[in-house]
Amino acid sequence: MSRMSPVILVVIALLLPLACERDTEKGKWVAKIGTATIFEKEFNAILALTLESSGVPKEQLAQYRNDRGIKQKVLDDYISKYLVVRKAERENFYNSKEAKEYIELAVRSLKFEYYVRKKMLEFVPDPTPQEIELFYTQQRAILEKQYGIRSLDDRGRIQVSNLLKMQRVQKKLMQLVEDLKGETPVTRNKDVMGESVDLNMAPGSMAPSGLPR
Repeated sequence: MSRMSPVILVVIALLLPLACERDTEKGKWVAKIGTATIFEKEFNAILALTLESSGVPKEQLAQYRNDRGIKQKVLDDYISKYLVVRKAERENFYNSKEAKEYIELAVRSLKFEYYVRKKMLEFVPDPTPQEIELFYTQQRAILEKQYGIRSLDDRGRIQVSNLLKMQRVQKKLMQLVEDLKGETPVTRNKDVMGESVDLNMAPGSMAPSGLPR
């Protein structure tokens, strides 16, 4: 076995005390950005949110969570965003009226996505293999043209399953919106918006961004 160089041994000696730091509730530290520390519990939440928002099928979540390359990419992305946002905060960039309005709209959109994901998506059953095959047979031309699904291989089955599930989520969501409109009157200014138009929305058009379509 080749011996380690003195330089490598010194580096390891310096890193070991840091790697042993541990918060009893948050786990080991994952990264340090200035005075801020990201612990395992926090990073796992960031990783899970990133994967779910990217539309990773739940049956593949465990595999992706354990992929070192993906974990490194998610961490690098988080660090980049953290550094830029901290710079903007120091410059009071978000204190303007325009910035506050933009952030308020973004937060409302995120709240909507989180509600749909936790109250609907997780409770809508996955399509059965028979339902997937029937849908693919009936919609084969559309699936190939719009989504590039040319066969029911493993990837194709996952894509079709996601599409079917999102149809069910959208139906549930649209029913909820209609019920809420019955409780809260909604009036449109026709002088500004014109006559109401039936957009005949495609499956998944009301789904939050990041969900599989």
